[in-house]
Amino acid sequence: MRSNPSPIDPLQVEDSAPRVLVPGARLRAYIRLAIGLGLLALFMAGATLFSARVPALVTMAERIETYDLRPSAIYYTDHKAAAEGEAFIHDSLAYPPRKP
Repeated sequence: MRSNPSPIDPLQVEDSAPRVLVPGARLRAYIRLAIGLGLLALFMAGATLFSARVPALVTMAERIETYDLRPSAIYYTDHKAAAEGEAFIHDSLAYPPRKP
């Protein structure tokens, strides 16, 4: 009985037992991983250089450095606003608006 390789797993050899890899498949997988990581690093470097030219981001970065702020700490410490937002969402889901 002849089994066709799965279109999802291109590393299987046609007319072979399942889970038999093509010679060099592991090396190709590592090369693909290295290419992907290289592209990710290139994207991050490009995003960093691009963000230095966006006026709103430059202004925000200057203010954060001037006032020695920690943006993540500010986001997580505003409990009162978060509680009000949670209550608003809960009430809007529990009591949806209806037509009179």
